[in-house]
Amino acid sequence: MPLRVLRGMEKPCEYCIEETCKGAHNCDCGSCDKRDICPRVIRPIIRITTCCTQACTHCCFSCSPKADAFMSLEVAEATRDFLVAHRIKFISIMGGEVFCHPQWREILSTLLPVVDYCRIVSNGDWASREPAFATFLAEYPHVKVSLSRDQWHTNAHVDAAVALLKTADVLYDIGQGDTEDSIVPVGRGELFYGVYACFNTYCSNPEKKYSFLVDEQGTIFKCGFGVWDYASVQEYREGGFFARFKKFNQTFYGCFIGNCAICERCYRQEMRENPERRG
Repeated sequence: MPLRVLRGMEKPCEYCIEETCKGAHNCDCGSCDKRDICPRVIRPIIRITTCCTQACTHCCFSCSPKADAFMSLEVAEATRDFLVAHRIKFISIMGGEVFCHPQWREILSTLLPVVDYCRIVSNGDWASREPAFATFLAEYPHVKVSLSRDQWHTNAHVDAAVALLKTADVLYDIGQGDTEDSIVPVGRGELFYGVYACFNTYCSNPEKKYSFLVDEQGTIFKCGFGVWDYASVQEYREGGFFARFKKFNQTFYGCFIGNCAICERCYRQEMRENPERRG
């Protein structure tokens, strides 16, 4: 989807952590001739549950049918207000499996109307358990379902999910699939990542620099995989987050980060030594 659809109200200078243009651009997304290729757009990932129909061995969030973290309606409402206050128009929603949340309809009805584009990540198992999921999403033409099909998932209901999405005229794509080299060594993925991950940092991707995770409690993590918490949607429900985002990320990228495994281990050590810390 062209960024001109997503960025009409944004002011990137408020959160730009690179500032490489040195004033060469006016950062007016409505008129910028680089808007369709610029990666500097805020892209939060919102995780509404860790409950899932599968327990994939590579899962960065360690999701499973037994996991029991669920976003409350109150947190969903705070997240909605956070999105509106900061004019954020591009989000991803995932779990776990979204439909495993007993209040998935209410959660999605709270979040989807305030954005211009939403990507929902799914393994497709809802096709056998909650086929009405596709019918519900048909009410939101700006939603795309990204289905996972790879060696880590069962892939049992992907084809059925595609058929239901087509019937409901819901946008979808099928992911290329994770490989050992693309697995980030976080969660269960710590045991299965490939050699490439030893020399790579996920957030070095220009687009990922402007992504962050909002978890079930409304906590904001620098990393989309839930590493380095430094704020919450409740704190910034009425605005002001971009200044915090910019300051934290400029400090973060000012440090040398060898790879994701080292970064994640440093975070775990910090949490053990200072469990009350943030940022």
